[in-house]
Amino acid sequence: MRQCNDVGTLFNSEFAAQPDEQTLMALDHKLAQVEQTIAKAMVVADASQSEPLKSAALQCIEQLSVLQSEWTNLATVSTTLAKLSEQPLSKQGSRLISLWLLQRDLVSSPRAQKAAELLSYAELSYQQTLQRLDKKLRLPERCTTGVPAELLAQWRLADQFELPLRGVPVARYLASGSPDECRRMAWVALASKGMPDNMVQLDMMLGQRHALARLQGAAHWADLQLRTQLLNEVELVNRYLQRSFQPRAKTAADQQRASDWLWRASTTQSMALAPVDESIAARQVLASVFAALGDFGLRFELAADIRDSWHPAVESYHVYSGDNLLGTLMLDLFARPAKSAKPRHRPLQHGISDRQPAISAVITSLPSQEWHGRERRVLYQQLGAALQHLFARADYYGLSGGSVEGDFSRLGMTLLPILMQAHDPWLAAQQTSDRKLAKQYFRAATALAYHQLENANFASLQQVNQYYFSRYFGLPMPDEFTPQYALSTLVSDGALYYQRLWYPQFAAWLMTCDGVSRAALLSHLFGPAGQQSALTTIKRVCPATGSLAELVTQVASVQRFQ
Repeated sequence: MRQCNDVGTLFNSEFAAQPDEQTLMALDHKLAQVEQTIAKAMVVADASQSEPLKSAALQCIEQLSVLQSEWTNLATVSTTLAKLSEQPLSKQGSRLISLWLLQRDLVSSPRAQKAAELLSYAELSYQQTLQRLDKKLRLPERCTTGVPAELLAQWRLADQFELPLRGVPVARYLASGSPDECRRMAWVALASKGMPDNMVQLDMMLGQRHALARLQGAAHWADLQLRTQLLNEVELVNRYLQRSFQPRAKTAADQQRASDWLWRASTTQSMALAPVDESIAARQVLASVFAALGDFGLRFELAADIRDSWHPAVESYHVYSGDNLLGTLMLDLFARPAKSAKPRHRPLQHGISDRQPAISAVITSLPSQEWHGRERRVLYQQLGAALQHLFARADYYGLSGGSVEGDFSRLGMTLLPILMQAHDPWLAAQQTSDRKLAKQYFRAATALAYHQLENANFASLQQVNQYYFSRYFGLPMPDEFTPQYALSTLVSDGALYYQRLWYPQFAAWLMTCDGVSRAALLSHLFGPAGQQSALTTIKRVCPATGSLAELVTQVASVQRFQ
C-alpha cells in the first residue's frame, strides 16, 4: 500500500503565517487524502483475494485512522485552526470550520479533550462487555412444552433446559408452541441480558456524554448531537415520533387483546398475503435499475478506459446526468472466496465543484446468476448511497459526498428502493410488522430521553422505559425489562436512533411532492452538498414546504415504506 506511506506525513508541513481561505482549502485537501486512502484500503481489505495485500491494507487503515483522529493535536494544525476560526471566510468555508469545531472538538479546552478521551474508553468498555456476554436462560420443565425435540436436545444440559440468549435461538423458541409466560421470560431475558454486567459502563458512558456536551456549550448530549441534524431540536424529534405513531396507536390497542403479541416470533402479516419471492437474473436486475434511473435523467456507460481495479470482476460505469459527467461507479457485486459478505458503499473520491468528478464503489457478495428479493434490496440500498455520493458537489471535500445534515446524509439508501417499487413487485409488497415498528419507536424515544438525563441511574432509566413501553407497546412493562444495558445502538446511534424511522418516511414523503421534474429531482436533492441547509434543499424539491415543524407534521402523516 504505497499510497499509505505517501500520506503519512501530510500534516508535518508548515502552513501560512496568516491563514486564509486558501489555507483552509489546503488543510481540507490534506484531510481528504487521508480519508480517501482509508476508503481505498477498505476496499482492498473487503474484496482482494491476496492475503498479503489484505494485511497491508489493514495496517494502512490502522495507521491512517490514528492520524485521522490525532491530526488536530499537531502543533502546526491546531495553531492554524485557531487563527482560521477568527478569519472572514466564504459561506462554505465558515460552515466547514463550524462543523469541525462542533464534530471534532477542535480548539477545545484541555478539559473537554480529556472528557472526549474518557468517553471513548467508556463507549469501548460498553461494547466489549456486550461482545463477551454469553448467557443462558434456565427455564422450568413446563417451558419445554411445544418445543421441537431437536431443539430440546441442543438446549438441555445435565437435565436442565437452558436457552442460549442469542437472537436465532430465542427467535426459534418464540416461534414454538411453548406457554405464553415462558416466551415472555425468554423475550425479556434477551432484551435485558446486559443487566447487571453493563450497569457501570452505561452510567459512565451517559455521564461522560453529558459532561462533554456541557463543556461544548450544549444542554445535554441529545442537544449536542441534534445541532447538525435537519431536526435540530429535541422538541422536533419528539413531535415527529408522536405524530408518526398516532396512526398505529389503534393497532397497538387492538394487540393488547392478544396479551402475548410481543413475545411471539411470528409476524402480524398473514402468510397468505405474503408476496411470492421469485428470483430474477442478476443482469436483468441491473438493466432494470439503469432503465428506471434513465427516467430521472441518468445514463450509465460502460467505462472501457478504466482497467485499474482491485479485481478483474469489477465493472466500471461512467454516470451522466443529462450531458454532465457525475463520476465513475465501480461495481463488485458477486461473491467469491475471501471476499467480505457485508454489503458496502465506499466513496473513493468526492466530487468537487468544477475540479473533479466523484468515484464510488459498491461491493456486495451476491449470487452470480439470480437474485431474490432481499438480495435485490441490498443492491438498491448500496447503489442509492453511491448515487447520492456521485451527485454531491461542494468547494470543500469535507462538505461533499453527501449532505451535511445527518437526517439527509443517507437518504439515497432509502430513496432508490422506493423508486424501484414500480419495477419490483416483491419490494412493493413488503410491509414492516407492527411489532418491529413498536420496538423502533420505543428505542428511538428512550435513546433520546436517556441522553437528556443529567444523572443516569437505574431508577430514572426505568421510569423512562415504563413511560415509553406503555405508549408504544400498549402493555404493562415487565419489572425486569432493562434493554438499555444490551443495546449496541446506544453507542453507534446515541440520541439519533429515530433516524431509522425518519429516513423511510421522509423518502416516501419526498415522492409525494409536486413542483419538480423527475429529471431534476436527484440533482436538486443531492447536488448542492454542504452549500445550503437541508431545509432549503427540500424547498427546491417541494416548494410548498413551510417551517421545520410543518415539515415534521407532513412527513409523519405519510404512509412509510417498509
